Amino acid sequence: MRFLKKIPYKLKTALPALALAGGAMMASCEKEEPEIQIPPIDVEVKFSLKDARSLFDGPYSPERGRSKLIDYYINNPEIRNIYIIPEKDTWSTCTTTSIIALKQNTLIPALSFSPKIRGKGDFNFKPGEASKIPEDSLWFVQNGWTINKDLQKQR
Repeated sequence: MRFLKKIPYKLKTALPALALAGGAMMASCEKEEPEIQIPPIDVEVKFSLKDARSLFDGPYSPERGRSKLIDYYINNPEIRNIYIIPEKDTWSTCTTTSIIALKQNTLIPALSFSPKIRGKGDFNFKPGEASKIPEDSLWFVQNGWTINKDLQKQR
C-alpha cells in the first residue's frame, strides 16, 4: 500500500516537469540549416608554345589582357589556386632566346594577373639551353615549374 501512495504523488510532480521539458525541447528543435561551405578547389590551365589563348584574350601584343577563362577563375571565390601547366613535348625546340622570350612575354604577365596564379608542370627544353641562363632557370623553379624532369630521372 505504501507503494501505491508514492506512485500517484510522483506522477503528479513528474507530469508537469515532463510537460515543461517537452515544451522546451519543441522550441529548441527548430531546424537550423547549416551553411554549406564548399572547400576551395584548384584548377589547371594548360598552354603550349604555339597557343596561349587559354591565358590571354587575343593575339600577341604587349597590351593583351587575360582570357575570359582566367578572368572567371580569378573572380570565383571557390577557386583557391590557378595552376599554369605547359603542354608536354612542345618545348624541345626552345633555344636560350626563346626561353627568355617565354618568360618575359608570357609567363611574367600571366603570373601578374593574380596571386592565385602559380606555375606547375615540366618544361622539356632542349637539353643544356636552360643552363645557359641560370637566373631564368631558377626563376622557373621558384615559380613552381620544373625543367627537363624526365632527363633528371634518367641520370
